[in-house]
This record gives sequence, structure tokens and C-alpha cells, in this order.
Amino acid sequence: MSLEITKEETIQTIPTGDQEIPEEIPIHQHLGTDSLEVFRKKLKTVATVPTGEPKNFFEQFVLYESGVTYRLYVYLGNTWCYVALT
Repeated sequence: MSLEITKEETIQTIPTGDQEIPEEIPIHQHLGTDSLEVFRKKLKTVATVPTGEPKNFFEQFVLYESGVTYRLYVYLGNTWCYVALT
């Protein structure tokens, strides 16, 4: 039994561009409103920049608030990155 993919099979699996692109679906419909509420409640707010390694999914997201500075920190690729919030 051969597991090789033939040229004809490859061509058939490539999208042709004739397919309709679905409209954007709001995230609450993707996850469910309850899921977003759980995320909001578990999001930690701190006044110092996060430095430790997160132990679970929710610890990968931290809200930073110091005076008039607001940031969303996200743990990506073994480092903390942030987006300034206005």
C-alpha cells in the first residue's frame, strides 16, 4: 500500500478561489458568552510588569495598570509581550 500523494490528488485539494469566504463570526458566538465571562473573571490585574512563567492558560494573560498606563501582557514564545490599551 502506497501513502504517496499523486499530482492529481494534490491539485484537487488546493482551494480554487471560487469558494465563498464566510463572514466574520463574533468571538462570543465562537466561544459562547459564558466562556468570555469566565475569561474576564480569571484575568489577573497587576501594578508591576509580569516576569514569571505562567502555569496555566489563564496566567498567560495579565492586565497591567499603573497610574494612567494600561497594558495587556501576553506570554508568547517564552517572553512577556504587551499591547498598550487606551
